[in-house]
Amino acid sequence: MGFVLNDQPEHKIYLLHILDKDSKDPYQLFKKAEEEITGNGFPRTHIESKILQGKDVCSLILNFAKEKKAGVVALGKSDSEEKF
Repeated sequence: MGFVLNDQPEHKIYLLHILDKDSKDPYQLFKKAEEEITGNGFPRTHIESKILQGKDVCSLILNFAKEKKAGVVALGKSDSEEKF
């Protein structure tokens, strides 16, 4: 993501973590994501991390995106274990 936006400093990247009972340390996840993004040339000052909590994950993400007027929402998973 960082390499796509590194020449467009007007953009921000928001890292979200939705807490649940099985959540890992979100700060370690944020740190790893920030390293990946800044390693591709995107400035750290344009990255914001946020922890949200609630049961309706989709609504939490969409409401945050609307509030921030985000143009793109990208999703990722921190482990490979399916939880469906």
